[in-house]
Amino acid sequence: STQPNLHSLYLGLLDALDFQQLMKVVLNSVYHSVTKLLHSPKITSSSSERSLLRNLGMWLGQMTLARSKPLLQRRIDMKELLLWGYESGRLIAVCSFVAKIMEGCRDSKVFRPPNPWLMAILSVMRELYELDDLKMNIKFEVQVLCKNINIKIEDIPRSDILMKTKAPIKERNPDFNVRVGASIAASPSTDPSPTMSNAPTPSISSTSPQSTVSTQQLPRAAEEEIDKPIDMAGLQEQTVIPNLAAYVTINPSLQLFVKNPALRRVVPLAVDRAIREIIQPVVERSVTIASVTTKQIVLKDFVIEPNEQLLRNAAHLMISNLAGSLALVTCKEPLRVSIGNHLRSLIGTAISDQSVLEQLVQVCSSDNLDLGCKLIEKAATEKALRDVDEGISAAVQLRKRSRETGQPLTDPAVAKGGRFPRELPDALKPKPGGLLAQQLVVYEAFQRMRNAPTSQPSQQTQTQQPLLMSPPMPSGMSPMQSQSQPAPVKHTDLKALPPAAAQLASGDGAAPIVSGPVISMQQALEAYQLCLARVDMALKTIAAQLPGRELSLALLGGDHEILTFLRDVIHITQRVNPTIRNETAMSFAESIFKRLIETTAMDMLRLEIMVGLLEALRDACGGVKKFSPDIIGWLTHYSTFNSTDETSRKVFRTILVLLLKAKLVRSQDLDMYFATYMDGGRNMMWVEMALSFVRQCLGEGLAATFEFTNTFETVSKMRPTNATIRKQLQKWLTDLRLLAASKDEQKAGTTTNVTPPVASREAVSLRDHVTMLLERWLRIWTTSNDQVFGQYLQVMHQYGVLKSEDGAEKFFRIATDLCVESCLKNATPAPPAPPTGQDGPTVQAPQLNLTVIDALSKLCLLLVRLADKEAGDLQVRLNLLTRILNAVARSLIDEHEAKKVSNQTFDQRPYFRLLVNLLQDLGVPDPKQDPNPALLPVLQQYGQVFLALQPAAVPGFAFSWLQLMSHRCFMSHLLLMKGQKGWPVMHRLVVLQLLFLQPFLKVAQLNEAIRRLYKGTLRVLLVLLHDFPEFLCDYHLSFCNVIPTTCVQLRNLILSAFPRSMRLPDPFTPNLKVDLLPEICQPPRILTDHMSILNEPRGLRQRIDSYLANKQPADVPSQIPALLSTSGQGGAYNLPLLTSIVMHVGVQAIQSKAALQNSTAVEFFKALMTSLDNEGRYQFFNAIANQLRYPNNHTHYFSCVILCLFSDAEHEIYQEQITRVLLERLIVHRPHPWGLLITFIELIKNPRYTFWRRNFTRCAPEIERVFESVARSCIGPAAAGTMQQQGQQPGLLGAVNDKSTAVLAGRQ
Repeated sequence: STQPNLHSLYLGLLDALDFQQLMKVVLNSVYHSVTKLLHSPKITSSSSERSLLRNLGMWLGQMTLARSKPLLQRRIDMKELLLWGYESGRLIAVCSFVAKIMEGCRDSKVFRPPNPWLMAILSVMRELYELDDLKMNIKFEVQVLCKNINIKIEDIPRSDILMKTKAPIKERNPDFNVRVGASIAASPSTDPSPTMSNAPTPSISSTSPQSTVSTQQLPRAAEEEIDKPIDMAGLQEQTVIPNLAAYVTINPSLQLFVKNPALRRVVPLAVDRAIREIIQPVVERSVTIASVTTKQIVLKDFVIEPNEQLLRNAAHLMISNLAGSLALVTCKEPLRVSIGNHLRSLIGTAISDQSVLEQLVQVCSSDNLDLGCKLIEKAATEKALRDVDEGISAAVQLRKRSRETGQPLTDPAVAKGGRFPRELPDALKPKPGGLLAQQLVVYEAFQRMRNAPTSQPSQQTQTQQPLLMSPPMPSGMSPMQSQSQPAPVKHTDLKALPPAAAQLASGDGAAPIVSGPVISMQQALEAYQLCLARVDMALKTIAAQLPGRELSLALLGGDHEILTFLRDVIHITQRVNPTIRNETAMSFAESIFKRLIETTAMDMLRLEIMVGLLEALRDACGGVKKFSPDIIGWLTHYSTFNSTDETSRKVFRTILVLLLKAKLVRSQDLDMYFATYMDGGRNMMWVEMALSFVRQCLGEGLAATFEFTNTFETVSKMRPTNATIRKQLQKWLTDLRLLAASKDEQKAGTTTNVTPPVASREAVSLRDHVTMLLERWLRIWTTSNDQVFGQYLQVMHQYGVLKSEDGAEKFFRIATDLCVESCLKNATPAPPAPPTGQDGPTVQAPQLNLTVIDALSKLCLLLVRLADKEAGDLQVRLNLLTRILNAVARSLIDEHEAKKVSNQTFDQRPYFRLLVNLLQDLGVPDPKQDPNPALLPVLQQYGQVFLALQPAAVPGFAFSWLQLMSHRCFMSHLLLMKGQKGWPVMHRLVVLQLLFLQPFLKVAQLNEAIRRLYKGTLRVLLVLLHDFPEFLCDYHLSFCNVIPTTCVQLRNLILSAFPRSMRLPDPFTPNLKVDLLPEICQPPRILTDHMSILNEPRGLRQRIDSYLANKQPADVPSQIPALLSTSGQGGAYNLPLLTSIVMHVGVQAIQSKAALQNSTAVEFFKALMTSLDNEGRYQFFNAIANQLRYPNNHTHYFSCVILCLFSDAEHEIYQEQITRVLLERLIVHRPHPWGLLITFIELIKNPRYTFWRRNFTRCAPEIERVFESVARSCIGPAAAGTMQQQGQQPGLLGAVNDKSTAVLAGRQ
């Protein structure tokens, strides 16, 4: 129970013992421990006990379900255990325990979906998952389980078991996040509150007394409902809006409140919640639009007006009217719907008669609608005044300075000579002295509009006075003042239309009015047909404007008239009498479906709109539970497509996919439909149609293979006699299997694919929600504590952004896009830098305000910490962190590609700030403590994201990428992990950086950006050389393989690394006996896999081993050059393969302990040297020189080999190339590898090699000076004198002049 990582080892031990009695004892012990933990009083508060319980569940699942062995119900009843945990408040422990057991189904052959036993348990878990206010870590457990067993949550059938159980009290319940007294205790299966798009809207025509629904019309059955006992739990909650109850209107004729006076407090509570629910987005949207409009118009009109008070008053009057009116129009219907929804949720349990409840909700909503609208209008007006003051502050200050200094007013807009006011007509052009009286009347009219006669006469009469010469009137009205009603707009030629149709024809499509009299079925159908006709006209208009272009609903703007028509369908449906609403909608839906299925041409936009109409009808009727059309029956009745026509089949398949996406039909029903029409496999057209549809569903992720069991069963029983048909059928099935396997791999692995676009209306709605949440977070993030964050988290749960893994990833993705967009939009131009050369001043990047990025990173970190704290499981934290990092990476890649296509500059700084803030949460390793192994999965996840953002894939992020992968909170943790577990990740990142620089370094012509990136890489390697030299030692082969031969100093830096526990002997020590050093017999550790590449050429390793053993086959060395050549002409060589050959032969020779002279390995090297051309031989000598490092047996052996090759070379060109390889590594700046120094010193000092008598040492004066300087540095002046006495070339070791020194300094 404390070693979950060793479960597989323990199971292997039990299998090896093969003792059934022991297995039973172990199982009994597990059951005993589980029972003890479940009844522990600390199980809900102690994370350690819950961790033990999870580990036991994992162990139990591996012992039973993973081996296809059942869990006996008499020992453990999973469903009853979940229900017991739900009722007793121990679900936080039980759900995690059950989920860990069920994870064993992942490896089972029996307990896989759709196994009935498994699906029954998953149904209960889904029902728990959909509970309101359930803690996030419990939901994460269900999500992780579904992901592990490869099933979607929405594909699990629902159950109603919780309806029959005792509902727990959510307050102070460890399973729920509920503020004390927040709401009445809800039913256990209560669904989330309906959104505004699908909530039924009350049918009230207006708020006037004449049209209000009379409470005297309530049926007598209401008296029985009113007398029912009411659950008063949670009604003590106070409203957030102060003293709201004093202004709320409650009709005294409502018998429910007469019988239960205490229930009256529900109404102000519902109004308070409704206002708080919609006030934020309404106010923000209204104020934003009004602020931009007012600022532009006022600054244009008052461009030369010197009086700042006139400017300010005009702006106040205009924005007060615009913002208040826009907020009033925007909030009215959502507020009515929201008040009704909250009233239903609060008193729904008290009344079972739906009609009585609806009439009560209508009365209360209508009576208090004006109050809520006025409060929202007042809030919008007050915020608008503050915003416009900030927007025109620069213009006001300009006029103040002009008046104080006595200088004439010069507005920057006029000075720049812009389009306005230059191109305005003379009548509208600004005149010296400011606006005229008749022009000021335009702004005074805004105040007169707000003071227009209302439905109730005002108590006081205001005297008329010049409005712009005094401060504006108060921007809002008290809650008790009545709302100003605009004069009704008259329409003509609408008398013949039914009420709904008249409204559609006359109202503004962007904001149709829902309220109105209840309409009949005939009126609704006529209104439907009018909407349908307008849709057809809009489609014809689009087709005429864009001929030949294929459009989709996602490409239409959010304010397109077609989307308005879809909303009109919802409003018409909501006005239908509730008793016949479903029947009316179903009748219209059937006619739409008939038109849909009769479509023959591939018009994607028309098909999507028709399906969208069906979705709108479903939402307006209350969702799937109340509106479930018989799509399969309609398909059978109306489907007349031509099965022999490819276009017709494609259209039919597209219709089915759209219906499945809209969840209007289930995949299981379509499976039965296809199985019926395939006629046991005898109808090949339908077989092809079914398999094509399944392939499309798998490709788009709409369904899984197990959802088409009947189709696959029918196909599997087919035995076609025609060989062509049999082969085609086999190909189809193979393609499906490969597609399903690839989808499974994508789900199991971490991908960085871009999320496919969703419907425009859904994307806009989600973006608005995320914007609202971020704006709220920006106001509290700097002073947030646990209590404030808890309240904010409740708001996030209300919007459902973290309800599922996909929802969470969409939230983080949109949040990242919004924050980066805001950061870049608010950038300020940086002043030009001082000139650095002849090209003038350097262009500086704009200065960014990264506050929003810091706020987003803090929100992400708080969510991750909360998930870790509540779950106590690193996997939950890792899953959430993965979603965050994937969202950031996808956003970064998308913006980089978009900027690349549009030829714009990509700014990497916001993304770097976000990622580095997340990285810093890991902290810096403490040298006094052991590394935390729990960080390894987190670091590996960061490594996966960095791999996706590598410079080769996202070159615009290269500088930030280098900083991130070398950050002390990342690189240090990775390299300090015990057992070098983090080294492979860091090794791969370093190799990717070197591979990116490789093509630039080969040509040795670096621009300024690459030169700086190279310097940064060099500094990272220097840090590794100083702090983690063993890392460079162990991976030197792979690093040298990707470093070009021109980068001598960079390669020397890698090869100069030696273990920190070793003390290098001085290579310049006289008479140093290298073979007597104790370290010279020890082999170095090589972590690079250099052997696998030898197996790629067929039998190369076996042939080399055979040659080393008995020199057969004799032509092996002569065949290797052809294998090394990558171009077929010897122009390029496979350097990793050459390095592997050298290493393998050398290691085999060292292990054989044979004498060097005349050994098979040396003969192999000599033959290979002879077979290669000049370029290949140079690379071969480089591969040997790369092994001349710190003292070890590899360094000693290859030093002897290269000296032996020099000594026994038949041609001086070979000796010259060996000298070149060694010399070019020595004439650069330090560091120099120890093995390189001792080899070269031995070469020039030992008379055996007669180095100074070679012709190439005296071919030119410059070369002589270079050799002279290197020899003086290596062997000293004394040795030089000795060599002169032995007859070496006189003057060769003479004084080095300044020119030779300059030559040495330039060879870097």
